[in-house]
Amino acid sequence: MRRPGTSYLATLPAESRIIPFIFSDDEIAIIVLSNNRMDVYNVNGSALTSNYTTNCNWTTAQLFELNFAQFGDTIFITHRNNPIREIYRQSASSFIVRQFEFKIDEDVVVSGAYKIDAPFYKYEDALSELTISTAATGTGRTVTSSVGFFTSDYVGHYLTIDGSQVKITGYTSPTEVTVTVIETISGGTGPHINWKEETISNARGFPQAVSFHNNRLWFGGLKSRPAGILASHIGDYFNFDVATGLDSEAIDTDITGNEVNEVRHLFSGKDLQIFTDGGEYYVPVSTDNTITPSNISVQRQTPYGISRAAPHMFDQATGFVQKNGKAVREFIYSDIEDGYKS
Repeated sequence: MRRPGTSYLATLPAESRIIPFIFSDDEIAIIVLSNNRMDVYNVNGSALTSNYTTNCNWTTAQLFELNFAQFGDTIFITHRNNPIREIYRQSASSFIVRQFEFKIDEDVVVSGAYKIDAPFYKYEDALSELTISTAATGTGRTVTSSVGFFTSDYVGHYLTIDGSQVKITGYTSPTEVTVTVIETISGGTGPHINWKEETISNARGFPQAVSFHNNRLWFGGLKSRPAGILASHIGDYFNFDVATGLDSEAIDTDITGNEVNEVRHLFSGKDLQIFTDGGEYYVPVSTDNTITPSNISVQRQTPYGISRAAPHMFDQATGFVQKNGKAVREFIYSDIEDGYKS
């Protein structure tokens, strides 16, 4: 015989998605995701964690649209309609699911509301304005917008007004919310044109692509910014504060072109590869092999587009299913062309 046959290990609970978890050469687990549930097995088929449902926010219909990336003892799970989740290895025989949280600044807090190192973006019209009843730190302040966009989904999320953070604690109407002011707002009560909201939120949606590359955690394909790409601080994977744009700080950019291309997958290979519904891209690196806020450049390579099935590396090429679902291509670097071809 050319190879041995298959062996029965276990019966899965329902229609499932299997994810490998490799912590070390001698510690490998099989993670099984099903409708709002996680089960974990060892390579012999024995259950390590059974019928775990806490924070399992995926449905059967979403299983094969989930993307994941592992670093150490944590797997990050993304879907454009769901908050980001982490599958965390507590021990060799215990796994849990927890909600992804951006890093907080424990030194800047007002009534339990901490300043967070999250990305922010102004989705509304550039000329839209916010006014606030009191600019000083404290609770129960009222923010009023010149355009109606607030919903109850904003409660618990943050705004920045002239660079200062406020946390939304209550919803009144599409133009009015209650906030806790965490940092005194320069310019007083306003009106303020320089304001932003959390890039990732219940109101605006979540990223569908995730990867680790260049010692950063990357997200892409935000539901309200389909061409958006975010990267954490170097070595600080929960800190997405762009701050002053230093080389080690977070990256926030968009793929530009004559049409909006939805980022569906990020893949870490020789370079950071970006697969969209309208073409394949990559991020070249500088001479010192780093990607920074000042030098990041997204280069279009081929025009085929990818389906929602995740790409995979094989023999130095990244295999992917074309958008139409009728062809499998390999995305491979060509020294002769000094670029990638599919």
